[in-house]
Amino acid sequence: SNRGVVMVDLGRKARSNPVAVGVAVFAAAMLMMSGLAGALNGIAALINDTFFVKVDGYIYAFDATTWGWIHLLLGAAFVAVGVFIVLGQPWAYLVAIVLAGLNGVLNFMWLPIAPLWAVLFIAIDVLIIWALLTTRRA
Repeated sequence: SNRGVVMVDLGRKARSNPVAVGVAVFAAAMLMMSGLAGALNGIAALINDTFFVKVDGYIYAFDATTWGWIHLLLGAAFVAVGVFIVLGQPWAYLVAIVLAGLNGVLNFMWLPIAPLWAVLFIAIDVLIIWALLTTRRA
């Protein structure tokens, strides 16, 4: 049976452990979904900088436009790296782990501005890192 083009490269990499293929696809999907959500969050901040609450005296205080660009660019990078993981590019795993770690730190800094989104994205980043590390070991 044909698993499709998406699974072919991942299947070659993890032939000895089929679970690794599923974990890699999961990680790539989470990267792309998280990246899209982050990019949409960034676009919202760029379009309407009063959409997010201003926190006076916060040490990591950037204006909403700066945060918007950060989230938009990082979101686009997540989507691109997710595609390369699906295509089976070995370098994409390390890049994705670094991006997810960076995104977790940035969302910690974003915490007072959008607490629910920040906590959700931090949890997703941890899940992505776990999934990618699990796939790399498999």
